[in-house]
Amino acid sequence: MGTPQTIKPCHLRLALNRTSKRVVLSLGEATPNGIPVTLQIGDEGQLPTVETTGWLPSVGHLLSSYATWKATYRQLDLSQMRLSMPAVQVTNVSFQERKLVCDRAQKSLRTQLNSWLNADLFRPVKETLLAYLHPSESVRLTLKTNNLEIQQLPLHLWDWFDRYVKAELVVSNRNTASVSSRSSVDWSAGVVKVLVILGDSRGLNLEHDLSLLEAMPNVEVTCLRDSVRSNLNDALWENRWDVILFAGHSTADHQLRINKTETLRLKDLRHGLTQAIKNDLKLLILNTCDSLQLIEDLGCSVPSIIAMRELVPDRVAHSFLKYFLSASARGNTITQSVRIARERLQGIEGQYPFATWLPILCE
Repeated sequence: MGTPQTIKPCHLRLALNRTSKRVVLSLGEATPNGIPVTLQIGDEGQLPTVETTGWLPSVGHLLSSYATWKATYRQLDLSQMRLSMPAVQVTNVSFQERKLVCDRAQKSLRTQLNSWLNADLFRPVKETLLAYLHPSESVRLTLKTNNLEIQQLPLHLWDWFDRYVKAELVVSNRNTASVSSRSSVDWSAGVVKVLVILGDSRGLNLEHDLSLLEAMPNVEVTCLRDSVRSNLNDALWENRWDVILFAGHSTADHQLRINKTETLRLKDLRHGLTQAIKNDLKLLILNTCDSLQLIEDLGCSVPSIIAMRELVPDRVAHSFLKYFLSASARGNTITQSVRIARERLQGIEGQYPFATWLPILCE
């Protein structure tokens, strides 16, 4: 077990006065004794000033619990999902009965997740978080792990986030270089250039995504509808974009359906996206189902990516984008805007259960 580095009291006071903190939880490879964890804390854009180590217990039972919840969630048969897949077989079981089963699964998952993150093995890490972070601070908590199953876990359910109301989870692979996401997309100064890619729209209202962006101040929107791969690639190479949005269906094997007949993986646009990043791309929004899994083979480091960890109904995709843009327009960072928008989705969870679980910020 490691011990936190000591910093002088005056340095601690200065840190508490800052408005944005960067926290990195890096998970190593699982061992028979558990999962080794390294914690780093510092101001955004600066080297960490605090570091300690700890362990997390084995994650096997927790992943099984998530798989159970996921199966019950997919049985809810919510309308107009942004995933092209065979329709769920209609049964005589009512929506309310299926929701009760899903609720029981989520209660078990929530309990197990908090037991995992509040385990004695992890206590040195949690105590350091409590000692060096103030509840009023904006915190970007980046979880670095190469385990996609752990990235998919709804870790925002950890009771630590109830105390730190300006903190939001970001997931990343361990080999991804840390980036600073302190600045937001500034919708009020200069022209924000946005590329909107509207893919396969069957059964969806993708024009609403477009209209939300066109209503933002000082935005120059270019829209590609039912485009082909070569046109998308040319758009990435030949123009500068601040934000890129994909809206439409994805496929069960984790590809974007860019038109009614053609699909592609993000790695198929890797060189074009790398050029967009060189040209100061700030944000990629994948407003489609299971998009967290789409970025696994991306092959380049976009500063910020907003994805969905599960199947997302069309209405939820619209609402999240609306709330995210509204929060961003008020000057919030990307990280803060994601938390605000995600939590505002609670208002439609009566019709679309677990909407607040779906959006996830990645780097």
